Amino acid sequence: MYHIVFALLSASILGMGWLLVHSSPPIVARILPKNLTFLIGSFLALFGAFGAFMNAYYLRDAGAVFGTFVMIIVGLWFMLAPTSNMRGTYRDIQLMKRIFAMVGLVFFVVTVAMYLPQYRAIALLNLLMVTGGLWFTTTYLKQVDSGR
Repeated sequence: MYHIVFALLSASILGMGWLLVHSSPPIVARILPKNLTFLIGSFLALFGAFGAFMNAYYLRDAGAVFGTFVMIIVGLWFMLAPTSNMRGTYRDIQLMKRIFAMVGLVFFVVTVAMYLPQYRAIALLNLLMVTGGLWFTTTYLKQVDSGR
């Protein structure tokens, strides 16, 4: 039962992050400075990703993994807050789909890595994550949005 709850909580954190980024008001883009906000967001997202992989691979601590997932989502919000007045445009929808597909892939890899005991399997999983990220950036939207 623990494993199902862990996977569902990871998916719900990703879904809440999607809603958080999409619900940021356009006035935020006019108030926050772009460079500082992007720097803070990238700092939070990078250290959150590093912490998630460290907690999943070495510590095997699910609570800490959830905390770092939240840190990644908050970092994404700060990185994408300066563009909140563009929500709803075609380019922004493409960007959001790609970003959250890749973040979902990272969440999936970290969640599965909690249960893999062998480091070779974890290395293979990381290679598949990089390959999946490349696929998301190049061909994913061509298959999803083929009508435009």
